[in-house]
Amino acid sequence: MPSSAHARSRSVPSKITKHWDQLRLDYVRASPRQRLKPLVDRSKDPFHWGPNLLVTVTSAVEAFARCLVVELLANSKHRLKHAVYEEVKDGDAVELVAMYLSLRGMGSAPKVFGADRWRSFAQAAKKYRQLLLHECTYLNAGKLEELNKASKEVFEKLVELAGYKEHFDRLVAEAAKVYEGVLVKL
Repeated sequence: MPSSAHARSRSVPSKITKHWDQLRLDYVRASPRQRLKPLVDRSKDPFHWGPNLLVTVTSAVEAFARCLVVELLANSKHRLKHAVYEEVKDGDAVELVAMYLSLRGMGSAPKVFGADRWRSFAQAAKKYRQLLLHECTYLNAGKLEELNKASKEVFEKLVELAGYKEHFDRLVAEAAKVYEGVLVKL
């Protein structure tokens, strides 16, 4: 049984833990290009706004950075993706983005993303995301706008640095059409 299942309560039905483990395995096996679809769909969902958008986009950055790191390390070390994933799975968004930049020789995150943008993103990913998740609260509009803007910009820049900008733009356009239809029906 994968280690992720051991950490869960024994009261969780095995059918559910098997499903969790299969989802995780699917995401570990996916390429960065494949991972972008659900990340874009979630981040562009019009029902994810305010605090939910901050949680979603910082999570998207973390998931995409983890996927990029796993892909790079698995390919460069000729190792299975799952083995590499186990080594980096507990990294947070800030650590994983920094690791990706380092592996690619791109420089420091403040240099690549801009010091102010990176500082705001790091606050969003390390402090505010947890606060919003665990305390189910709001932030003042100014701070929330700053953190959401920085998180979106870091996500989009990371996608561009990884070479997926055209694919990302197509996915964003597709999501806009889908969500436009959903909103019209409401």
